[in-house]
Amino acid sequence: MTRTKTIKLGLVALCVATSQSWAQQASVTLYGLIDGGIAFQTLTGPDQYSQSRLGLGSGVQTTSRWGVRGQEPLGNGFAANFQLEGSFDVTNGAALANGRMYGTQSWVGLSKNDSAGYFRIGRQSGYAPEFFLPIDPFRGGLGQARMAFAFG
Repeated sequence: MTRTKTIKLGLVALCVATSQSWAQQASVTLYGLIDGGIAFQTLTGPDQYSQSRLGLGSGVQTTSRWGVRGQEPLGNGFAANFQLEGSFDVTNGAALANGRMYGTQSWVGLSKNDSAGYFRIGRQSGYAPEFFLPIDPFRGGLGQARMAFAFG
């Protein structure tokens, strides 16, 4: 083999090895929750007015949402983090949170070892849902009954 081919093969091997090590360390997660159900409503009024309707309801227990979050290790226990999350109406697909695509959460941050804390900047929920949701018997639903709201 000539020296040029050896260098090219070496560069290709280095790129492949580097891309594999990046893929093993970085993590990106796509997630979502769809909360919809059958809703029945009866309206009554004066003069024996009565009307009923049946249809699809959105946000029966909690808000439907989707998002992407990720982490990139930077070395020495530091990691760059991000999260983009939006909420939507199941019945028509419209974005909630005043029409913002990522109105629920959209932030970037830096963390040092999962137990040492973090720094984040951007739109984010309070700390209570993050810390109390794992022990919440309603798993983030039923509005004011959530422990996160009680301690938020």
